[in-house]
Amino acid sequence: MNINNLKKEIKKYGIKKFKKILYNSSFSVLLKEEQNIDYFDLNKVLTTNYGAISINTVPFTGRLPLDKYIVCDNNTKNKVWWINNGNNKPININTWYFLKELVVNQLSNKKIFVVDFFCGTDINNRLKIRFITEIPWQAHFVKNMFIMPNKRDLKKFKPNFVILNGARCKNAMWNKYNLNSEVFIAFNFTENMQIIGGTLYNGEIKKGVFLIMNYFLPSRNVLPMHCAANMSKSNDVTLFFGLSGTGKTTLSNVKNYYLIGDDEHGWSDNGHVFNFEGGCYAKIINLTSIKNPEIFSAIKKNAILENVVVLDNGFVDFSDNKNTENTRVSFPISYIRKKNKSELLANNVKNIIFLTADYFRVLPLVSILSLEQSQYYFLSGFTTKLSNTELNIIKPTPTFSACFSEPFLPLHPIIYTKLLTNHLLKNNINVFLVNTGWDYYGNRISIKKTKIIINNILNFNINKKLINIIPIFNLSVPKFLDGLHSDLLDPRNYYINKEVWKYKAKILAKLLKNNFNRFLDTDLGKLIVKFGPKI
Repeated sequence: MNINNLKKEIKKYGIKKFKKILYNSSFSVLLKEEQNIDYFDLNKVLTTNYGAISINTVPFTGRLPLDKYIVCDNNTKNKVWWINNGNNKPININTWYFLKELVVNQLSNKKIFVVDFFCGTDINNRLKIRFITEIPWQAHFVKNMFIMPNKRDLKKFKPNFVILNGARCKNAMWNKYNLNSEVFIAFNFTENMQIIGGTLYNGEIKKGVFLIMNYFLPSRNVLPMHCAANMSKSNDVTLFFGLSGTGKTTLSNVKNYYLIGDDEHGWSDNGHVFNFEGGCYAKIINLTSIKNPEIFSAIKKNAILENVVVLDNGFVDFSDNKNTENTRVSFPISYIRKKNKSELLANNVKNIIFLTADYFRVLPLVSILSLEQSQYYFLSGFTTKLSNTELNIIKPTPTFSACFSEPFLPLHPIIYTKLLTNHLLKNNINVFLVNTGWDYYGNRISIKKTKIIINNILNFNINKKLINIIPIFNLSVPKFLDGLHSDLLDPRNYYINKEVWKYKAKILAKLLKNNFNRFLDTDLGKLIVKFGPKI
């Protein structure tokens, strides 16, 4: 990118003047900038004994869904899913211009960092995105998380979408504009721009890009997915759907398997599964080298630790939740991928796993789903939100997140469910519901136990004929599984009094049914509602 042309383009966004532009800077350049005293008012960047830097985004250490807005105009008013539990809140164009002016004023007359990147390894379905910030470690985060163009790509780079991150500005007039607070994350799909103000939390950047992909890709018959993906040496692909904290990163990292990606992917009409990102953003509260060796070993030079407690000797107390339960690390995916598959297009999906964290302790460890049950549980997206992945989530909270990604769905979930259904109808794919929630005693189900289940799925060791049917939910559960006692497979066996299980199961069943009512105004919803639980 010619720097003079870049300056002209930046001025078109409204940024009036700038002291200096650092364009697609190297990690070493960014590290020097991160240690610059000019940025100490943000919270000092610390270097840990692991080689990774540590940054602090307090007071906001999770996403702020009630502060997320989409411009409602002629292009979006009949396209966006406005009835989305408050996630897609409309603003008019005048409010957009006011908020954008706050951001461009924040970025003007500053040293700014510009990062041009790709979202998506599939060259036919990727987006070119430009990110602009005044904060060096935000540019560092973007370089960790997304796909960096080579020099030849950069010469002809024309962004499809622009993100202006004015994290340090706030909207003091939020009441006048009928907004939720002084913080704002806003999208304009006519101008193809996102703006951020008032929060330093890096997750808003990552999930903002995901929402952008969720808006554009369905029109190309590409299913955007909140899932991890891995591939065996014989090219069998497994998808792991789930909300943050349900185990996507940990469970998709399997010995002798290639990791395609740990969080966000696309599935094109020709069957190709491709990673949106070039990095990982993993939760690390209570991280240990024994329980999570892959992630622990990735905490090294160029990784960014987020909101952890750094001790005086430079080591990190991963168990300290003083700042938040939602401590994170970002790093390039090459740090945990077994072999470099950065441009991988996988097209042999054999297994789909829905990871659900059951707070009620009534769902089986693993269930085999029919086509219709797959549609039902995909639309339902039952799970448990974990502490502080969103503001004010201070304890595990049962929730329903359509397509396992409701906060990031600008379009109606039926659109994404139909895209998934097309793949299920065209291919012989096994679909499972795997419970990573809480056991009878109130403890999280052990990673060891869940990994045994995952290995059985990956090795096609689940006999679909030798099954038990769990009442109320009508879920098929294997009678036997290598490495697990058969009594563990039926959740009723944990209860001395089976009526207690039945009572709690009915509570969850009723919640599932009530949630699904919002889809009964669609043809697909009417067809598959009968495959949900029966009370």
